[in-house]
Amino acid sequence: MSTKPISTTFGCAVVAWHDDHVTITLAGDLDAANAEEFGRFVTAHLRPGRALHVDLSTLQFFGTAGFSALHMVNVGCAAAGIRWTVSASEPVARVLRICDPDRTLPVVTTHSS
Repeated sequence: MSTKPISTTFGCAVVAWHDDHVTITLAGDLDAANAEEFGRFVTAHLRPGRALHVDLSTLQFFGTAGFSALHMVNVGCAAAGIRWTVSASEPVARVLRICDPDRTLPVVTTHSS
């Protein structure tokens, strides 16, 4: 496994490359100021044959723009045929209950990196 911390304007993201998947962990906040950049950042790390896990389990704030970023990731993964999951903190889960009532996003309660 290779782990590389990356500092960005949306806080601190850590990318961990595993044999069969990549995990991107974000701490801090995801809102209108950084959601689009985060969506682009995640989709730039999509690799055919490697599943994606987006770990938002420690996020303190998640605005509705964060849902748009996750939708961008969902579209990118579907187009590339990549399986993906997202783990959600309570602030993330709260917004997703409102913005994604049909549960189209692949939210998991726990994930082992």
